[in-house]
Amino acid sequence: CTGKPDELAITTFARDLIFEDKNSQMRIANKYYRNNKENLDIDSNSIIENLEKNLNEFINIFKWYLKEIIEKLELTNVANKEIFEFNLEDLSLISFNYTSTFSRFYNSLPKVEYVHGEVNKDLVLGIPDIKNEFLKKFKNYSFTKYHQKLLKNTDYLFLDENPRIKEMFNSKAVGKCNINIYIWGHSLADSDESYIHEIFSLNRQSNIECYVTVYFHKNDAPKLLNNLLDILGKDIVEKWMKNGWLRFKPNPEIQFQVNSQQELDEVS
Repeated sequence: CTGKPDELAITTFARDLIFEDKNSQMRIANKYYRNNKENLDIDSNSIIENLEKNLNEFINIFKWYLKEIIEKLELTNVANKEIFEFNLEDLSLISFNYTSTFSRFYNSLPKVEYVHGEVNKDLVLGIPDIKNEFLKKFKNYSFTKYHQKLLKNTDYLFLDENPRIKEMFNSKAVGKCNINIYIWGHSLADSDESYIHEIFSLNRQSNIECYVTVYFHKNDAPKLLNNLLDILGKDIVEKWMKNGWLRFKPNPEIQFQVNSQQELDEVS
């Protein structure tokens, strides 16, 4: 392979931070104490700086993998567009992935908004927020997604900023405007809870009626529902399901296959 970042060497921070001494006792390395002296306090800033460094190293390695391996795979799309209950050309596509795989299969789609960055630019890889009060005092916000999005200037267009939805919000037309949201391939985990809260707040708008379809793979529906219950709470999820605003459906049958083993060999 070409373009390897330092032979893909990964600094193992845990081994650098903690070691086993000659008495088989686990100890923190001296360099993480103030003035390198064990009898002084642990230097928290030094630990955080090293964690940030390792996170950025991992992001660079992951970005190389996506660009040099995934983006170079020539895949065959054998899906029939008619299996979808929506018209692909009419979608506003918001991707939580980093690669252009979907656009390469359906090049007639509109512009894709990458809320977490994209492979040819910068990647956002972190946690939604720092909730632990003890950790907040260290101001280590660089591990949060919103800090990275601000710093890296990735796409921000989600729902409130989407031009088509903003037009509906401001519409003076009689009756309600319908919004159909299709969630496909997303875990609905709390790492993206801010986006999930935004989706399920749409029906608070008096002129909006939003319908959410969550596609699931095999037996994943209970897990996805559990995640929604954990983030939104029972009352909101029950209300949405009783009103027919939320439904779960199995993934449409789509098969993707690599054209040949030779193409895999060319990027390995």
